[in-house]
Amino acid sequence: MKNIKKHITIEDLAIYIGCSNNHLIRVFKKDFATTPHAFIINQKIIVAKNIIEKSNNVKLAHVAKEVGFYDQSHFSRNFKKTFGITPNEYHKTIKGI
Repeated sequence: MKNIKKHITIEDLAIYIGCSNNHLIRVFKKDFATTPHAFIINQKIIVAKNIIEKSNNVKLAHVAKEVGFYDQSHFSRNFKKTFGITPNEYHKTIKGI
């Protein structure tokens, strides 16, 4: 979690743990009911949500890069997939705009 803002690959995790990619995915899915990739994306979205909540003048492109997304559209799609609204809509909602 302390490296969640970095680009983390399945290969990186497998090497760190000392197992194969397939074994990591299989064990991760068994224990967490999701893939490592989906887990990482979800954690990035949660961190981004916290940043949006704490900021009054949020720039979504900056938030996307801050949590490790390469572009704002990829970030927005994943945010909406997780929370059902776009990050911009979420920001407006919590700030009463």
